[in-house]
Amino acid sequence: MTVTPIDRVAKATPPAVATKIKGLSDRTIAWLFVGPTIFLLLAVNIFPLIWTINLSFTNFRANRPNREIDYIGLRNYERILTDGDIWLTMQATAHFLFWTIVLQVLIGFTLAWLINRKFKGNDLWTTLIVLPMMLSPAVVGNFWTFLYQPQI
Repeated sequence: MTVTPIDRVAKATPPAVATKIKGLSDRTIAWLFVGPTIFLLLAVNIFPLIWTINLSFTNFRANRPNREIDYIGLRNYERILTDGDIWLTMQATAHFLFWTIVLQVLIGFTLAWLINRKFKGNDLWTTLIVLPMMLSPAVVGNFWTFLYQPQI
C-alpha cells in the first residue's frame, strides 16, 4: 500500500484538532468559508439600504447634519409624487432608458452575429469589436501606474 501526501498530512495533524475537524460536516465547513463573506455583503449593502429607507420617513437633510431629526411619515413620498417636475424627469428617464436598452440590444446582437459569421475580413471585425474590451484594463492599469509614481 502506498502512502499519499494527503495521508501523511492527515497523520501529522494533532489528535485534538483532528477530532474537532472530523466532526464537522461539509455543509458546516462551507458555511465557515461563506459566512464571513455573506456578513460583509450584508453589512456593506443591506444595512445602508435599510438605513436610507428609514431616513426617507424623516426630515433628515444631508446638508444640515446637526438639525434634530423628526419622523414625518409618508410626507416626503407624497411631496415627490405630486410634483409635476418629478414626473417630467421620470418620463425623460424612462424614455432614455427604453431607447438605450433597445439600441444596446440591437448593436450587441448585430456585433455577435458579425463575430459568429465566417466571411472575408471576419478576423478584422472581431479584433475591432473586442479591442475596446481589451483596452479598458490597460488604461486602468496605466492610471494606477500614474497614481503610484511619486513625481506625478
